[in-house]
Amino acid sequence: MHCFPNQSPSPESRRHHMPSAPQTFSKSVRSAADIPLADEIAFATRESFGLHVLVARSKDGVCAVITDTDRQCVRAELVLAFPDHACLEDALALKAELDQVLDFINF
Repeated sequence: MHCFPNQSPSPESRRHHMPSAPQTFSKSVRSAADIPLADEIAFATRESFGLHVLVARSKDGVCAVITDTDRQCVRAELVLAFPDHACLEDALALKAELDQVLDFINF
């Protein structure tokens, strides 16, 4: 597994909604300090056009959207972003949020 957490999206991927390089990585994460430690973080992933998208939600709403070409990398980035929180996969509970993010990405 090769994750590229410090790599910025290429100019090409910024102009288009689909990444141009297999190493494209992006994330949008709320601060872990904003989420009480007692809160669990539910997440779901789905692949779309070779890009794995992870959406995570705490009880207060979506707290992370992470994309990468490697499914294991999006999960690893979630754990790095919220190291003191329990992160539990729950595809059914996050179906609506994941659908919305994918609709936005795939417009």
